[in-house]
Amino acid sequence: MSTPPTMRAIRYHGTKSLKLDHIPRPTFNAATGHTVKIAPAFVGLCGSDLFEYLYGPKQIPVTPDAGTGDALPITIGHEFAGLVTAVAPGETAFSVGDRVAIEPTHKCRSCVYCRSGHGNLCVNFGSVGMNGGGGGLQEEVILPPRYLHKLPPSVSLQAGALVEPLAVAYHAISHVQPPPKTVLILGAGPIGLALLLVLRALGITDVLVSEPSPTRRALAEKFGAARVINPMKADVTAACEALAGESVGVDCGFDAAGVGGAGVEAAVRGLRSGGTLVNIAQWKRPLESAGLMAQLTNREIVYRGSMCYESKDFEAIVGLLADGRLRAEEMVTLVVPLEETESVGYGQLINNTAWHVKILVKVQDVEKL
Repeated sequence: MSTPPTMRAIRYHGTKSLKLDHIPRPTFNAATGHTVKIAPAFVGLCGSDLFEYLYGPKQIPVTPDAGTGDALPITIGHEFAGLVTAVAPGETAFSVGDRVAIEPTHKCRSCVYCRSGHGNLCVNFGSVGMNGGGGGLQEEVILPPRYLHKLPPSVSLQAGALVEPLAVAYHAISHVQPPPKTVLILGAGPIGLALLLVLRALGITDVLVSEPSPTRRALAEKFGAARVINPMKADVTAACEALAGESVGVDCGFDAAGVGGAGVEAAVRGLRSGGTLVNIAQWKRPLESAGLMAQLTNREIVYRGSMCYESKDFEAIVGLLADGRLRAEEMVTLVVPLEETESVGYGQLINNTAWHVKILVKVQDVEKL
């Protein structure tokens, strides 16, 4: 039975416009190193996908992207895992039948940041499923082997699709050295809950979660937070001091909410002197805080950002999944077929966002390929 010349793909055509298109299948390109063909199985829908859908195009290129040469319409989907179905002649790193998680970031590998091992800060940073070069929401994608991480037999393809957001959490946690004993998380959305799961997998269990939504507070309790509070009613600083003891505050905090200066100030006051607050949120408005700088200076608080992940973070998450310390499937709240990506998947993200941690799209049944 011959393979049809085209394949199904969910492509972004503009603001609030996704279409199920039939597009040509990709081909190997030895010159660019595109030597491994993957059949995506599951794709996670991300907050950045939703932001592009509602307000974009922002990152998605309207004119040809400098790195990929692609422009609208673009196949989306950057959190995905699948099955290797073919390799180009001479490709030895991967074999047909390998199950892989995709590290989707495009890196130039020549700028000062890439050369120093910090490709997440690449001056030409981009992503599969956002800047072109294919995407998870199509039936075949061909990538260079450096984008792929093998999944051991104990890790499901659903879990593989969650490696990317979990690597975001792991990277943020890695900024805090030595590893913290007591932690505050602002926000129990998908990344806040990913932080909670990874912290617990690393043996860090004294975690306080601050979240106004009762639905998300219940999820944080389910995922194992030591204490969960409503910041609209409870004192965040006092809760941090109670968790840490000795009225000194927690070792570190992670801002996965990005909602206002008052929240950041409360988090900083809840840190012990010399503590660290890591921003992992995408802010929708400027940070306004009259007292923040005085707190940072007078108590030597470190306030820093965390951008995506590095390859070693992917490897660490795969290892935590493989040995059973990290149970990623707990994050999956809904699985939809490819053709319902927009109507059901994005519909749920827009209308019932508090009820969902991670919605997956099942692109195809790769076991039948």
